Amino acid sequence: MSDFLQPSAVPQADRVERALEYAVLQHFQQEPLQELLFSGRDALYYRTAARLLELIDTSGQPTQQLVDFVESSGDPQAFLRDCFSRSEVGVTWARWAKTSLWRIDPSSAEAFLDALTQLAPATRLRRAKTLRSWLEALAPEDAGSTPEELRGLLLSRPLAHFHLSARTTNVFHRERLEYVHQAVSLGSEGLLELRGFGRTSLREFEAVLQREAPGETLDELAMALREGALSWPDGEKTAADSAPPPPQDQLDQLSWAELPERLPAHILELPIAYPELDLPTRILTHCTREDLQSVRDLVRHSEAELREFRGLGPTTLGGIAPLLWCVASGCSAMRPAKTESSRPGLLGSDRLGRAV
Repeated sequence: MSDFLQPSAVPQADRVERALEYAVLQHFQQEPLQELLFSGRDALYYRTAARLLELIDTSGQPTQQLVDFVESSGDPQAFLRDCFSRSEVGVTWARWAKTSLWRIDPSSAEAFLDALTQLAPATRLRRAKTLRSWLEALAPEDAGSTPEELRGLLLSRPLAHFHLSARTTNVFHRERLEYVHQAVSLGSEGLLELRGFGRTSLREFEAVLQREAPGETLDELAMALREGALSWPDGEKTAADSAPPPPQDQLDQLSWAELPERLPAHILELPIAYPELDLPTRILTHCTREDLQSVRDLVRHSEAELREFRGLGPTTLGGIAPLLWCVASGCSAMRPAKTESSRPGLLGSDRLGRAV
């Protein structure tokens, strides 16, 4: 869907409820009554309005959503509200305003049309009046999501939701970026530094993001993420989850005491035996002996307390903080190199051999 609106995408029929009346009469093949109620320019205006709301198709036949509405005897107001919010003009207006459709100031209609159409001034004034009347007629009591909530909804989505090209998807998979906020946190410059992620992939990802409310660019979303100007959905990623990982040269400087506060909640809840953690054998042995089942159980003990146990020295404990941050960031390139003290993964061949 292009941001530039064609004149046919902007309604001229002032009363949105009559567009539904026109389509319902079409559905029941009541042409005589339709001609009586809609004559001259009105017939053209309301036929166009019904089409842009997808109540009828380009040939004038009722759409499936209209048929379903008629058969279900649904609420006309709610039905029209949904149709308008999904229409090209409704989606574009919301993206232009960078908020939900129902939080838009109706008086912004003329500025919106001035920015995204080539309508003549007099025509623009008339169409703006129509848009204002539609918005005022259909606005719910609940104005809908705030820009902060819209950002949270978008950033908490899995990248797989967007059906990106194989090339872009492979880069994200290789870098272990699963959620939108993980990719956005890198910004456009950071993404371009990823192997295989070029300008084409960047344009593709940018276009996907801008098609979604609130219609912001990748770098605008990245700034909002850094500044915490978003509201995460309940049960989804939190602000702590989205915090960018420390730079590579700071990983070794993370202290053990910082972990309980700085690690995202979903990392703290991981079981100690989670394969991606790949913790050293000495840590695993200690956790098994002390019945420490999650990362939270482990990091709630101070470094001094852990050093009292045989085999847990500064070298072993010093590598845990950066390792956990690497898992939290989802970036395999940042994981510390394995040492001789590191154990193989749970699916490692030697572990399987011992199990057998």
